[in-house]
Amino acid sequence: MKHKKIMGILGILVLIYGIGFVYASHALLPSTTLHNHKIESLDQDALTKIVNNNHLVLNVRDDRGTIEIPLQQFEFNVLNHESIKQDVISNQNAFLWPVHLVNGQDVEAIQINMDEKHLSKVLNKHDLFNEEGLIVSKDASFDVNEENQVVVNEEVVGQVLNQGLAKDTILQSLNNGSYHVDLSDAIILPEIVTSDLQGLRSDVQAKVDVPITLKVDSEVPLHEISGVDKLSFINVDTLDQSISVSEEAIGNYVKALNHQIKEDTPNHNHVYELLGQGGIRLIEKGINIVGFELDETSNQIKNALVEQVALEQGGQTKIISKPKVTYKGMDTSDGNFVEVNINTQTVYLFEQGELTYTAPVVTGNPWSRTHPGVFVINAMFRHYTLKGSNVEKNNPSYTYNIPVEYWMPFDQHIGLHDLSTRSYESFGGSTYMGNGSHGCVNMRLESARRIFNSVSVGTGVWVSGHY
Repeated sequence: MKHKKIMGILGILVLIYGIGFVYASHALLPSTTLHNHKIESLDQDALTKIVNNNHLVLNVRDDRGTIEIPLQQFEFNVLNHESIKQDVISNQNAFLWPVHLVNGQDVEAIQINMDEKHLSKVLNKHDLFNEEGLIVSKDASFDVNEENQVVVNEEVVGQVLNQGLAKDTILQSLNNGSYHVDLSDAIILPEIVTSDLQGLRSDVQAKVDVPITLKVDSEVPLHEISGVDKLSFINVDTLDQSISVSEEAIGNYVKALNHQIKEDTPNHNHVYELLGQGGIRLIEKGINIVGFELDETSNQIKNALVEQVALEQGGQTKIISKPKVTYKGMDTSDGNFVEVNINTQTVYLFEQGELTYTAPVVTGNPWSRTHPGVFVINAMFRHYTLKGSNVEKNNPSYTYNIPVEYWMPFDQHIGLHDLSTRSYESFGGSTYMGNGSHGCVNMRLESARRIFNSVSVGTGVWVSGHY
């Protein structure tokens, strides 16, 4: 009888527990609170106010410690009351309903929908998302010490966050109703660590130990490629645990070497002095610069490293730069130069240091002179119309509108051009003294064509002589 009574009581308790379990699986326990406020009694504004009193707590597990940002600094929306209830119901432990019924069930946080743009705006103001002054992660890498031994520089674990991943982690946590976020997994870590390289060190050392010297000619010392430079030619594949030789890196090295040879070569260009009236003399003789042919030299270096066979006095040589022609005290962009002499009324064309063409011209008259000096051609035109006014000494109202085939200005409105209105015989001599131009250098059509086809913008012009 006593046994049956006990079994009956147990049955009632099991029934009550089962009813409570079913209820707790589908309904909010009456003792459920949010920060000591019964959820059932909270409206939307009250829920928002409670959330505003919380902090977003960020942890990165380094010397920066924990960072707390008041949630009221952000723009967010609290879920409606019914959605919050359903969210709490889905997360409450129905098996422990008797415990929660007696002791109460306090919800630490509720799910909120954060405005992503405003989240970024607020976070970007905090040092956690400011990379300045932070340690940046570095991959483990090979280096060559003073004894030409290959060593491994250990990786550096930095403090910089992958900001996109960090913000996504924060948003996901807030949407799940958690205001405490661990961002340690968002730190940008090294991709290559020391253990990835240890097994390849001996293979790399074998490449670095290969002697490689290059030779231009008997007057230039041997160029020995250093261990550090040879290391820069080696690609390391940590996944396959293999190394290879980079053709691109070797090619860039040879290009840089040729550039340095040019920089170190004195008196490279020919320097000529213009003497006036077509005279010219060489005052400094330039030289050809000999360097290394890119493809063949690169292949020799690559093969030496791949086969691990010494390369002595290697490199295929070639002329990498020929002397340019310059004129002492004169500016020019192309090695060519034009002299116009007022006294001889002649144009002289110099091409690459040689006088190649002369022709008679007509310069400005004494009251509208062609200015002596050194200039450069600043533009070039075909089929151009020259216009001007107030240029006649005794006729201030005079204007002109003259079409020309070739126009090469060098001194503001003054330039070289053909002039078909002049007779063929009138060019040169003393024509300029009584029937000169308004300042330009007039030429026959064939002369203007010859000059035009031999110069460019930037070609120097020297107006020599005097009135």
